Amino acid sequence: MAIEKSPTAILPNCYQLCFFYFFFRNTIAVRAGI
Repeated sequence: MAIEKSPTAILPNCYQLCFFYFFFRNTIAVRAGI
């Protein structure tokens, strides 16, 4: 069960990380005045 649950847990984590990355980058761009 853990082996099957591992990829499922990693996938959403990757999406969340990517979303946070773009969100953080957008915030920096707004503060920079771009």
